[in-house]
Amino acid sequence: MHRLVRSSVTAVVTVLCLVTLGMTGASGSSGPDGSNEPPGGAAPGGGTAFQLPVQMDAIYASVAPCRIVDTRFGGQSPLSSGSTKSYYVSGTTGFAPQGGKSGGCGIPSSATAVTVSMTAVDPSSVGFMRAWAAGTPEVTSTVLNYGTISTGTGATLPIRSPNGPHLTVKNFAGPTDLVIDVTGYYAPQMAAFVDVDGSLDWGTTRAVSSSRSSTGNYTVTFDRNISRCAFQVTPYAYNWVVATGPAGTNSVNVFIHDQYSPYTQHDTSFFMVVIC
Repeated sequence: MHRLVRSSVTAVVTVLCLVTLGMTGASGSSGPDGSNEPPGGAAPGGGTAFQLPVQMDAIYASVAPCRIVDTRFGGQSPLSSGSTKSYYVSGTTGFAPQGGKSGGCGIPSSATAVTVSMTAVDPSSVGFMRAWAAGTPEVTSTVLNYGTISTGTGATLPIRSPNGPHLTVKNFAGPTDLVIDVTGYYAPQMAAFVDVDGSLDWGTTRAVSSSRSSTGNYTVTFDRNISRCAFQVTPYAYNWVVATGPAGTNSVNVFIHDQYSPYTQHDTSFFMVVIC
């Protein structure tokens, strides 16, 4: 290991990150889990076996307040007492008919929960609402209580992933119009284990695809814009180093070469984490 001079700070940070992730997975981390079970141990590129994390905590990403539901538009009507409606939250379809922004608010299909501002608009009587992930049993907790004036609240709501509709809302009393603005989302971390041939051996649901274009040249694609993100890449080989470069808004190129000969490229498996 004394020969890894050029990797210095980057290598140390990367290794510490991987050790932390491994410890988190071993202890059974909390939060929505979007990962498939990784292989029990991989020994790519002639390296030693390494236990990939079994679980990876969800991470939060904020978005500018964006409307996904407004029952005053889209040919809808106020929610009557006892009525149940299901709405689209992630992805790009289904928003205009429910009064939301056409094309959606940039919530990826891998999102497992969202933070929202939820408002009962011009209710005709005192009432309350419940909200839960579509396709799951109705909850007994109340997310919004309202009087006879417009009333709003902030909440973190679980949603169905990936297929919509994603969120179910039930109204009690009223009737009242409903407005929902999304302000952020929780989704699995962006992580991937790419095999020596460029195939995606393991990844969270954020990893879309990977490929190998030539010796030592790989491309990995995720489900969101990563053009302003940082990349931590660990090659499974000794004395080989990594460089990364943009390959479009959702993709990154990974270049693996010899530590002492930057023009000598090598194929090997590697583990990648994207931090935005």
